[in-house]
Amino acid sequence: MQSGFNVESILSDFNASETGKLVSSLRSYFQKNIIWIFMLFIVGFVGFYSVVGGIISFLTGGNQIPDGASIIVTSPMELILLKLRLSAMISFGVVIFVLLIIAARKAQAYGLKPMKLADEIEFEVKVSFVGIFLVAIASLVLGALGLAYAWEVLTPLLLEYLTNDAANAGLSSEWRLESYIGFIANLCVASVIGFQAPIPTLLLLKYEVVKREELIKYRRHIWFVCMVGGAFFSPPDPLSLFLVSVPIIALFEISLLLYKIFSK
Repeated sequence: MQSGFNVESILSDFNASETGKLVSSLRSYFQKNIIWIFMLFIVGFVGFYSVVGGIISFLTGGNQIPDGASIIVTSPMELILLKLRLSAMISFGVVIFVLLIIAARKAQAYGLKPMKLADEIEFEVKVSFVGIFLVAIASLVLGALGLAYAWEVLTPLLLEYLTNDAANAGLSSEWRLESYIGFIANLCVASVIGFQAPIPTLLLLKYEVVKREELIKYRRHIWFVCMVGGAFFSPPDPLSLFLVSVPIIALFEISLLLYKIFSK
């Protein structure tokens, strides 16, 4: 029996579709402007290097560090290398953001277009400036909420817990600067990404890529994926896993509820 899922046919249909043409156009644009993209990265890298020192001072000088814990530098170059790494990461993020804006502007020329993944999976995607703008605003708001959650809730709770755990074992807490910043960065990135859960969930439901009933059917599998993602970004203890994963699961469930209410 011949399978209905033919990869070669799908790729051929995709390349011939308006969406495939958009992807090809974007690839051509990025190839032609690679020098300017690289220059943007370099300018951002140099500019952000002058401000990451203040960011590090903010992260290490606030009230987040528990009593009994201290931040140490273990090598002469540790602070400089950390500033270089942070500058590169922030500059790279800015470049990605600019490229997404360019991609969104190019996508405005494409209206309601069918996309076929297989004989049994077909859906339509409507690209509009208003839709892109609303998704971008929602993403920024959810990202800001995730960042606030990571900084105001996750970081102090976990640092206090880890410090007390070490103290109960008769140990003092001295954290390397790079490890401390990396720990906070992981929590922030995990929260910002995790708090985006409502966006793909609602988009998949809106364009009928999946049905709400199917997401409910595989709810336990989705929860498990959230827990695995939380374990990847958090320290290996139950409290950290709970604090990182549960908000993502809650946002997923809220998305299902909102879709049920507003789709009627």
